[in-house]
Amino acid sequence: EEGQWIKISARVDPQMVNRGLDLGRVLEKVCSSLGGAGGGHDVAAGGRVPAGVRGELIRSLDQEVGLQLSGEEDA
Repeated sequence: EEGQWIKISARVDPQMVNRGLDLGRVLEKVCSSLGGAGGGHDVAAGGRVPAGVRGELIRSLDQEVGLQLSGEEDA
């Protein structure tokens, strides 16, 4: 956490990409929905969100990863 923002940096194993995960899309969608910004590549991405949304950030990331891996993500 730096100031009023939580900075996020994430990587996944390429096998997760083969299973349908696009980390850049996950962070873009989740961070923007929480008042921040994010994005990147399928295996590595980053973003930032307001410091007050930590719990919602974790829940939203978990949910979005699950949706992508199950093929139920809405584009």
